[in-house]
Amino acid sequence: MLIGGICLFIYSIDLMSKNLEYLSQEKIKRRLTSATKSTGRGLFMGFISTAIIQSSSAVTILTISLINARLLSFENSIALVLGSNVATTITSFLVGINIENVSSVIMLFGVILMFSKKDRVHLAGRLILAIGLLFFSLYIMSLSILELKDSPVFYEYVQRVSDSFLISLVVGCLLTLVLQSSSLFVAILQVLAMAGFLSLKNAIPFIFGANIGTTFDSFFGIIHSKKEGKKLIHFHFYFNLLTVIFFSIFSNSFYKLVLAVISIASFNIKIQIAIANILFNILGVILVLPFLKQVKRYYARW
Repeated sequence: MLIGGICLFIYSIDLMSKNLEYLSQEKIKRRLTSATKSTGRGLFMGFISTAIIQSSSAVTILTISLINARLLSFENSIALVLGSNVATTITSFLVGINIENVSSVIMLFGVILMFSKKDRVHLAGRLILAIGLLFFSLYIMSLSILELKDSPVFYEYVQRVSDSFLISLVVGCLLTLVLQSSSLFVAILQVLAMAGFLSLKNAIPFIFGANIGTTFDSFFGIIHSKKEGKKLIHFHFYFNLLTVIFFSIFSNSFYKLVLAVISIASFNIKIQIAIANILFNILGVILVLPFLKQVKRYYARW
């Protein structure tokens, strides 16, 4: 049942991405090519585009294709990727909202809209159906993991892995690579934490690993990419890798910061993990922004 829930989650994200893309594909491409005149606008468009498509990998690959078509320069595309990195964490906040019980109502509403003869209303119905399926898949995964709660073997395995920071990081990277979705992997972490298998502190290195694993999606396009496109793939990987190394060194300080933020209100463990995920990505962008000129100068020598 867990595998079925994972498959349904992947399908719902894919369905949601495609329908959002159909609703605004040309606008996204047009805005991406025109919104890179400043770093701030680039960050904003990278964030909005990923929030719409719900896939940072898709936005990165789209950006690479625009670079290859010479509609974007490498220098102007950096901010788009940074903004995209932050926006990919939105899914973890959706997962944190406990509305699995009304997922059937959401799906029913989506199906009703799909009967409309108007294309945009029909696509909106497909989008709402996908959102309902997303929450329903989380419900299925939650039930599956709760069944494992009484399994001492599974509990011991999770504890052994999570007790080691480095092993947790590597597992997070590898599983994200296999699943081809950092959003899905973080969602699984949230479900595990909700079932009592993981604490917030033990979830953090898995999140770090997921942020490395997600960069490998764009590597599939490196063979057909031109020089400028390869620069962006290289930058994306090393930006995430160096950010992970930095926060791994200061992991205790990062954990204390997350605790300070979540102390503002009474958040469930799933929202706490979502906050850790978004803080990691926002702080990574803030750290690199003062050095963007040096980064561009470095890649100009390639």
